[in-house]
Amino acid sequence: MVKYEIIWTPRSKVDLYKIAEFYGKRNGNYNYSKKIYAKIKRSVLILRRYSGIGVKTNVNNVRNLIVGDYCLFYRINDKSIVIIAVWDSKRNPNNLNLL
Repeated sequence: MVKYEIIWTPRSKVDLYKIAEFYGKRNGNYNYSKKIYAKIKRSVLILRRYSGIGVKTNVNNVRNLIVGDYCLFYRINDKSIVIIAVWDSKRNPNNLNLL
């Protein structure tokens, strides 16, 4: 079993930040945002060991790992997993662009 290096793209970092910021402002504190962040990070650690657990998408070599209300889109390379996007599944899927 290979342990892959995790690489977050700039977009995925911004996606995660925007999600945390939204809930922090809406709730008046960042407790819920911290819970979401921790859940996503735990899932990424599992993904690091079991890279094939995500569902294949119609985009070449891109998989989707569902974490609660969020989708982690990622690509597996030889020695790394690249997190492409973190998508809030309550958003309009027509606005999702993975290319």
